[in-house]
Amino acid sequence: MVLKLTSEPAPNYVPEGFPKLPVHWKSESGIVEIGESDQKIFAQHAFLAPGAGGVGASAVRDRVLVVLHGQGEHGGRYQHFAHFLDGRVGHLLLIDHRGHGRSTGQRGHVDRFDDYVDDAATTIQLWLSRLETAGRKLEVHLFGHSMGGLIALRLLTQHPELGFKSAAISSPLLALKMKVPPVKKGLAIGISRIWGTLAMKNEISPQAISHDPFVQRAYVDDKLNHNRVTPKFFVELQKAMADTLAHGLDQYPCPVIFFLPLQDPIVDTQVTQGFVARLQMEKPRYTETKTYPDFFHESFNETAKEIAFEDLRQWIQVNAQN
Repeated sequence: MVLKLTSEPAPNYVPEGFPKLPVHWKSESGIVEIGESDQKIFAQHAFLAPGAGGVGASAVRDRVLVVLHGQGEHGGRYQHFAHFLDGRVGHLLLIDHRGHGRSTGQRGHVDRFDDYVDDAATTIQLWLSRLETAGRKLEVHLFGHSMGGLIALRLLTQHPELGFKSAAISSPLLALKMKVPPVKKGLAIGISRIWGTLAMKNEISPQAISHDPFVQRAYVDDKLNHNRVTPKFFVELQKAMADTLAHGLDQYPCPVIFFLPLQDPIVDTQVTQGFVARLQMEKPRYTETKTYPDFFHESFNETAKEIAFEDLRQWIQVNAQN
């Protein structure tokens, strides 16, 4: 496993009216080569510049937020997190999953869902090893949205050695809002055995992600987004969702918060609420939930996103070492 920094500029598709990186933040990018395969995972590292005097700089300089994006998008869509979380974190690590963004791999395809999980674990470990120099110990928090939320939950159970201080899960893909008929599921399973890499369009509408028309337009214009899924991906996703729903909170090594938009047209929020309710019964002090009655799928890209960001700021602060 090798991490190579790249001079390739990070993606920068910022919707109109959205903030860019704060002036006292810098950015670099790198590629992680996975094993002996040709798989390469792209990540952007945004960080508080050395010597910068941003709000709360001394307390947050060693605090990292790892961000795992959803299906069909990429980590570059989360650069505005630096603006809203300035003073709470000093680093953002924005990872592009295989088959997404600037990572290699067929768009919307995976042979095994947990390849996403293992890619993320390897990428995080290599970046942290690079940043943890001269005995410097980083405090690492995790954020995952939609499919990235599902990956994050599985990352917590499968790689506890990463030592996250907390996890924030936004609209986790535990069940689809649009129910797939059993016949269609059976057809997908059959096709996956014969032609698992067949590229098909997903059914995500830009109007479903946010009420903000600038976010919708930027999503369509963003050349790094895609609308492809394969039968094999669909089958692996179904397995991962069912397996994750079967886990209890005792599997998670850190506190977890769920951000749930109640008007989500993509993810079945009721399934997530049932899952969270069970977790809260097991360990009521170990998990929290924030709900947003009028939000669509992407709470942190909504017209009132400041509300969600303030909740995330408070969560990180409560679970921080300092």
